Amino acid sequence: GVRVSAGVNTMLVLLKCGTLAALVGIAFLGGGTAQHAIAGDWRDVAGPAVFSYLGFESVSTLGLESRRPARDLPLGVIGSLAITTVIYLAVIAGYGTVMPAPDLGLAGMALGMAPVVRFVITIGLSTVLIIMTMGQSRILFAMAQDGALPPYFNRIWQRSGAPVGGVAFSGAVIAALCVSMPAGKLYDLAVIGTLLAFTVVAASVPLLRRKHESSSFRVPLMWLIAPAAVVVNLYIVAQMIAPVAVELGVFAAVWIALGVIVKIGR
Repeated sequence: GVRVSAGVNTMLVLLKCGTLAALVGIAFLGGGTAQHAIAGDWRDVAGPAVFSYLGFESVSTLGLESRRPARDLPLGVIGSLAITTVIYLAVIAGYGTVMPAPDLGLAGMALGMAPVVRFVITIGLSTVLIIMTMGQSRILFAMAQDGALPPYFNRIWQRSGAPVGGVAFSGAVIAALCVSMPAGKLYDLAVIGTLLAFTVVAASVPLLRRKHESSSFRVPLMWLIAPAAVVVNLYIVAQMIAPVAVELGVFAAVWIALGVIVKIGR
């Protein structure tokens, strides 16, 4: 399962990066210069920035399928973050020379590449969905192995070795949400949910390090990074929560109820 998914994802990522490189190259070769600075508060772009980085944490959920997790996981997470950040900065600098407004679609139109840019955006979202579905299916599989979920999520497709139960369930839930909720609210909920998950992880790391001191994993400056991550994540959530407070409350109540049911049923 991972081999096929990784192959498809690699082809899509190469296509996406190649097109973005062409966009940046054309922008710089055109010799344009941005005429206006982009004004705004950092809080206005904090949510989109988090959404742009969804998927990187999925590398850690695939740890069971890596040959040398202690080496491969840090390299995968940090390496992909560094490469993607460089690409993001290059794109921002490139389309900033042709459009004063922060809109990649408008920049594409200015360069005569609007259809290509729209296609790349679609491809980009597809790669994120592939990775997120892979990661979620592995989480469900691990929970089923621990007895926290029904055996259905522990099913393996013999032909590919993929956790077919988790893949089918994750795909069905994602599809249902996509067709039943407005895109804007779904986006906000995805970002807020991710930030809350990051907050729980950041708060858990110091506790786990004290409980498992013999672990080969190391976190540099843990007592500085972990509390800072908790504070920043919760601050961004507070800035975004107003438009989706009701929906977030409903989802949180359902999620907590499911957690309690699973815990009692173990």
